[in-house]
Amino acid sequence: MTGGAGRRGHPTIQSALDEAARSYGETRILIAPGTYVEQLVVRGNVSLVAKVPGSVTIRSEAGPLLDSDGTVSLVGLRLVADGGEGIVCRGGVLEAREIDVETRGLVTLWAAPGARVAARSSTFRGGRVLYSNASGTIESCELVDCPDNAIAVIDGARVGVRDCRIDRPRFSAVKVEAGSSVTITSGRFSSCAQTMVAVIGAGARADIEATIIEDAGTAIGFAEGSTGTVRDVTVRQARHAFSSRSGANPTVSGCTAVGCVETGINVSERGAGTFRDCVIQDAEAIGVFVKGDGAEGGQWGAVDVSGCTVERSAVGIAVEGAEARFRDVRLSRLRFAGVRLLADATATFDELSVTDTPVGVDARGTSTGTFTRARIIGCSPLGVSAVDEARITISQSVIADAAGGAGIQGTASLVMRRSELRDMESFGLIAMANGTLVVEASDLLRPGDIGVIGIHDAFVDVRDTAVKDAAHIGFRLLDKCSGQITGCSVTAETGLAVSKNDYVRVNGLTSSLRTITDSSASYQDATVRQVTNVYGPFVLGDANGPMAWGNGSVIQGQNSEESSMSSGGGDMPYVGGPNIQGDASGQLAWGNRESVRQEQVRSQATVNEASDIATVVAQVLQQLGALGLPDDELKDAVAEGRAVLAEVAKEEPDRTAVRRGINYLKGTVAGIAAGMATGANQGGAEIGKEIVRNLGSLII
Repeated sequence: MTGGAGRRGHPTIQSALDEAARSYGETRILIAPGTYVEQLVVRGNVSLVAKVPGSVTIRSEAGPLLDSDGTVSLVGLRLVADGGEGIVCRGGVLEAREIDVETRGLVTLWAAPGARVAARSSTFRGGRVLYSNASGTIESCELVDCPDNAIAVIDGARVGVRDCRIDRPRFSAVKVEAGSSVTITSGRFSSCAQTMVAVIGAGARADIEATIIEDAGTAIGFAEGSTGTVRDVTVRQARHAFSSRSGANPTVSGCTAVGCVETGINVSERGAGTFRDCVIQDAEAIGVFVKGDGAEGGQWGAVDVSGCTVERSAVGIAVEGAEARFRDVRLSRLRFAGVRLLADATATFDELSVTDTPVGVDARGTSTGTFTRARIIGCSPLGVSAVDEARITISQSVIADAAGGAGIQGTASLVMRRSELRDMESFGLIAMANGTLVVEASDLLRPGDIGVIGIHDAFVDVRDTAVKDAAHIGFRLLDKCSGQITGCSVTAETGLAVSKNDYVRVNGLTSSLRTITDSSASYQDATVRQVTNVYGPFVLGDANGPMAWGNGSVIQGQNSEESSMSSGGGDMPYVGGPNIQGDASGQLAWGNRESVRQEQVRSQATVNEASDIATVVAQVLQQLGALGLPDDELKDAVAEGRAVLAEVAKEEPDRTAVRRGINYLKGTVAGIAAGMATGANQGGAEIGKEIVRNLGSLII
């Protein structure tokens, strides 16, 4: 006993320790309450126990305050190192229970190589706990105000951390370096501007379970080839919840991240990982972000995300210049986009769900995305957007309840197979600029005003697809858009089946609605020859024989022999052809060897009067300024609109010039209406949709 009278009392703790070192058995030193200014060297099998827990303070101006080597137990002591380390265990076994260690920025507890140190129900202040090629446990402890790492596990150390609370570390609550490992269970860590749990280096491993991390830069970060598992961890208010980079490959499952400033899951710089059954809510930027560094795919491990949910973030998933796989992922109520693919990303999605989000899928750059069994519901203004050189493939999927289903521009491409698109407000699918749209064996149900739109120099290939209940037109293909519509059907009570140019072939179309060609019918369109004219005949094909039109009376026939027919004012001989005289306000196709469909159009519903066109275009000119167009595009659009107004004011307007101007206006506004134009806001998109709808209703 030290600090008191008695047969075995000692005036100092060190004097009692010196005597204990000379013995060969276990020594228990009971310390009376008080403050002792000493540096202690502990050897042998010794227990230092406060007679009253918390009543004994040992201070030292230099360090280490306590130097241990042997089998040592510390119970109920308060140790204050004012000028050096707190406890150094150079070897053997050290057990600390209910102690309080405070330093001024140095090591509170150091387990040297080969030592085994266990701390329980203790507090460490102002310095770090360091295990260097040592082993041990830290259980039910509190570590606060560490100016470095609260716990550092280095040089092959093995440490278990259970039921600990760590507050305000400068760098990390727990740092694990190459070749070392830590197990963290039921912890609560808070207030760290850097990485709360940092696992760095080849062979470094951390297994973390049932822990809460709050207010951190990165909650848990794996780097430089490290591995580990993270299960049932909750992260609140971190910049990044879970990070893997530079060759790391953790497995994260059953975790929750709430209120992250940037990302919930962040994989970068050749990082990899498996992420299962996680929930990410209210991330300010991105729920799951996978970013490459330009290296070729396959040079590092795979990124595999499954069973995860992202809610109320800005973007659900973003992949940039990397490879990733996603399965059974649910994205909802996002502020900007469900999935964003950037640069040369390659991503596959199976059973993706995106709901109540402005854009379901946004692909840019040279990215490639494959979506199977996806459900993109309630994403308005646009379900899927592909721009630049992006490549998107969608199969066995559903896109529903949006302003527009999918839009493609630049040289991007979209392939949609065995899928369903339904309940659009404005349009089903649109291909612009040099985009490519391929649709196979799909259904477009109630796709809005127009089922499929192709403008500019886009290529459209639609096969074995049904368009049902489009408000105005099943297929509308303008400008120099090319391609084919093969084996499709268009069903609706009113409107047009197809409105197209000369560059698109229509083969095997099934529809009771009319098909029109905006200029002249394409001679390449061999299966169905359609003739549309106003107040006059149109003959297409090999017409053998004469024809008379506009006479006072009409007699029509065809004979194989020469004959004559007389009526009214004169005779007109013919051989092998029709003869029409009189008021024949109709149209005639004669001598064609293939099927012919004939129509004569008179109604206002098909050919708009100049006054109607002028009204619509004038309204469009008033709305252009609200779209946020660049100055040069706005200037050109206004000039085209004014040119249309000037043309329709003429007694004999040039319909080709009017049509060209209308198409130019639609092409300018279509990107904003589809939500694909850079900088377009929600208000601009709504106005853009109204403009496209109004211009699209004009048939010239």
